[in-house]
Amino acid sequence: MIKRRPRKSVEQWKAVIADQQASGLSRVDYCLKHDIHIDTFSARLSEINRGLNHRSNKVTNSIDKPQLVKVTKAPRNTQREFIAIAFADVELRLPMTVEADWFARVLKGLQS
Repeated sequence: MIKRRPRKSVEQWKAVIADQQASGLSRVDYCLKHDIHIDTFSARLSEINRGLNHRSNKVTNSIDKPQLVKVTKAPRNTQREFIAIAFADVELRLPMTVEADWFARVLKGLQS
């Protein structure tokens, strides 16, 4: 029977990750040297970077109750909402509300 090692806490994993980063070794070399499976190391690093507790998959410091957040819509800058077509030394500016079929006919006419 294979004996499993005791699990490390999040704080212990943070210390291991900090030690690896300070060592100057690559993740693979560090794991080989310290007999840590690279997939386990990578998974714990990812979980810690995302703020997860690897035992419960809950985000740490999360909000317990749903909350409403007020969202405001930024005012649109209507002065710059146009389509500009430049042909030779002429520029044509059209409103964004122009019909697509008409605009397509204008473009085809410029190509001929």
